[in-house]
Amino acid sequence: MVPYTSGILHAPNVTNHVLQDVCPNDVSEHLAEAVDPVVAQLIFNALDPAHAHPVSCAGLPPFAPTSGTVQTLGPLRPTSGSFSCTRPTGRLAGRRLGPVRLGMTRAHARRLFRRSSTHGRRYMDFFCLASIGIRVGYPSPALLRPFSRAERRRVRGRIVLALTSNRYYALRGVHPGTRLATVARRLRLGSGFSSGATAGTWRRTDPAGPC
Repeated sequence: MVPYTSGILHAPNVTNHVLQDVCPNDVSEHLAEAVDPVVAQLIFNALDPAHAHPVSCAGLPPFAPTSGTVQTLGPLRPTSGSFSCTRPTGRLAGRRLGPVRLGMTRAHARRLFRRSSTHGRRYMDFFCLASIGIRVGYPSPALLRPFSRAERRRVRGRIVLALTSNRYYALRGVHPGTRLATVARRLRLGSGFSSGATAGTWRRTDPAGPC
């Protein structure tokens, strides 16, 4: 959310936490926050302040602080243990997005990450990466219905969608936050069309290139 202050609420019954005030190097975004132990501990402390625990920053990337404590939710007691999300690796190319690739089985993908969640969605996994995570999708019965029995067997339980906004990955030098004019030039896109109040997308003019 830009600016981040637009997510801050001002009301007598609201307590706001800026994640980086707790752990300066925890830059989890919308997807990763659902499996971020820092966020989880803040929530547990708010729900049960009488049994609140310190919030540990251990396990973040190496340049992060090794410890952190929130003292605003009542008496805290020491706690042990650490957490860590998988570090981004690999690159975006062809059928591959970092550690995962289209066609990979769900079991294989889950073994590659230390933390994951379905967010209550039966046919999706949200994998925790340092900074921003990766979301993958698997074919639902409705999606498989038009295919032949052999085709259904071939893709059932395998990744058919992989998404991320992690700045570690780029397509022809395009990262999240790249100016739209630069995106159109580098990805050889045609004329744009509106897909929402503030979003823009384009028709490809280079069908042979990665998409």
